[in-house]
Amino acid sequence: MKQLPKISIAIVALFTMVILMFPSCDKILDNPDSNNLNKGDTAWIYEIPEAEKLYIPDAFMAIGKNGDIYFEVRDVNAVDNPRVYAITKDGKFKWKTEPFDDDGLNYDKMLNSAIVVADNGILYCTSGPFLYSVNPSNGQANKLWECPKTIEIDNSDVNAYSPLVNLCLTNDGNLVVQSFGVLYGFAAAVYCITPDGQLKWMDIRHDSGPQGNSIGPDGNIYDVAEYWNEDVGFHTPYLVVTDPDNGSVLWKHPADYNTTQKPIFTSDGDVIFQSGQEGNNLVRMETNGYNNIWSLKNNDESYMYSEIDKNDNTFSLFYNTGNIYISGNTTGDITSPEIIYTPLYPNIDTKGNLTGGQDFAFANIVSADKTGKVLWKYDKMGTNGKSVTLSNNEVLYFSSFYDTETSKNRNRIFAIKWDASLEHSGWPRYTHDNRNTSNYNKW
Repeated sequence: MKQLPKISIAIVALFTMVILMFPSCDKILDNPDSNNLNKGDTAWIYEIPEAEKLYIPDAFMAIGKNGDIYFEVRDVNAVDNPRVYAITKDGKFKWKTEPFDDDGLNYDKMLNSAIVVADNGILYCTSGPFLYSVNPSNGQANKLWECPKTIEIDNSDVNAYSPLVNLCLTNDGNLVVQSFGVLYGFAAAVYCITPDGQLKWMDIRHDSGPQGNSIGPDGNIYDVAEYWNEDVGFHTPYLVVTDPDNGSVLWKHPADYNTTQKPIFTSDGDVIFQSGQEGNNLVRMETNGYNNIWSLKNNDESYMYSEIDKNDNTFSLFYNTGNIYISGNTTGDITSPEIIYTPLYPNIDTKGNLTGGQDFAFANIVSADKTGKVLWKYDKMGTNGKSVTLSNNEVLYFSSFYDTETSKNRNRIFAIKWDASLEHSGWPRYTHDNRNTSNYNKW
């Protein structure tokens, strides 16, 4: 056998030493033909070995403007608190944070909000009562702000210390977070925090559950909270529109809710939410709070979420009744909406197709067109769709917690070659964009 030159042996030794310097949780599985991939081919896989006792949840990942991918990692035994990991767009480990503090408020040891990436690349997330900022260069995490222990209401201090949820980014780069509780027993509020950790304003609101916040095309905050209703004699939910500069309520409208709903917006700037009037309808309303474009009576079936494509077509999911497709040019009341198949938590791409989880029973990834025809399916791992993310350079990312071929838990991030990018109009994703800003005006 022909021997390698000494210089080649030295290079091999150096390369081996560099490889061994990486910790075991930084395992990369590369596709050797990554430059000649077709749609659906695997470009790379990042894996955390089972021996690490960590797992990647089916939670919303974020993509920075530089292409870095950020995702949450939890402890299998719920002993350590969660972390945020960063990998590069080609699947190389970059950094991981230390476990976040939650002051004992999180029994599940999980982040309480999606990871949000600001315009300058700084990451934000919440763990228990703390709002964290994370340096995108090295993963250094700092407690930016803490939920107040108490809030004074009618000259009495009321407990307000709870996990912060529903993080979103205003046009000016401020952070909006929410706590939840029942007035006089546990104070709920919406808080606006500046990037340097200062409380800009606070508005106390009765809120028995963590509802989604969104920033509309007008820059205002759209939230669901409870107000006293004289007609029924108790608190009922309203869509509340708030001025981001001072926290004042601009207008509100009767609403209904569950924890997975968010007010979302069409490309024309109309808001879609579940109204609390006339049988808890799903409505499309102008953002002046007065004029309905269309209304869908859902027979009291609980509405979960909607997505909007560039033509203002609405894809909504209801418990029991399934998925509803409403054409963007619809006006007036809707009596017989078209029911189609739509993936869970879909991303709408530049070809008008939707990609997300198959359903709650089968943790597969599916892509379908707007008519409900399945175009593509990936069924070799488990994921229910929250982590599915379409990048702007035609790559599909998602996390997987289970390998059906080996019947083993395998915590991996997949990069799949795609043929379209995330649509930049309307509300093509649950968090609106890949930075999870929940802001109509951000990309």
